[in-house]
Amino acid sequence: MRSSSPYSLSLAFFLCFLSTYLFLSLLPGIRLFFFVPYLTLLLARLPLSACLWASLATGTLIDILSSSSPSGASAINYTLSSLFLYRYRRVFPEEKIFVFSLYTILYSLLSTLLFSLLYAFLEMRFTLHLGTILTDFIIIPLVDGMYALTFVFAPLALFAYSSFPLRLLYYKKWLQRYFKLAKKRYSLPYKKKS
Repeated sequence: MRSSSPYSLSLAFFLCFLSTYLFLSLLPGIRLFFFVPYLTLLLARLPLSACLWASLATGTLIDILSSSSPSGASAINYTLSSLFLYRYRRVFPEEKIFVFSLYTILYSLLSTLLFSLLYAFLEMRFTLHLGTILTDFIIIPLVDGMYALTFVFAPLALFAYSSFPLRLLYYKKWLQRYFKLAKKRYSLPYKKKS
């Protein structure tokens, strides 16, 4: 999935931002961490200081867009999660998108745990039920991993595959050959004027 194109991080941010609006408009009750795939890509490609600044900015953007969480909770959560998980970036290679989705699951799990601790600290009420443990710590991180694989990493891998220079030349030659054949096949015979 590693692309030599400088647009892949921008494309990942755009895909996460677009899916945030699409999911929240179609399914408003869903509680996914939509920008976690983007943050895991940042952790794999950038140094720690840049990752922390980007995590802070992304968390601030989430805090601005959402009205349910306390102000600054997402920014603190994403920054601390990035700080803790930066050292594990070498364990999950970016080129294998299924394994890299496990990194997203781990990030989502840690982020959920930190959100629970932040809510317990900020709101002074924290109830832990079996249903909460099942949904928040097992189901939601797995769904986050499937979301990351389906809506972010697979399109990025397709983008990296299709933007390889030799492949582009092959597609260009193939299209030229196809349209040349199509032009010959479907052209109308014309009569020469005498």
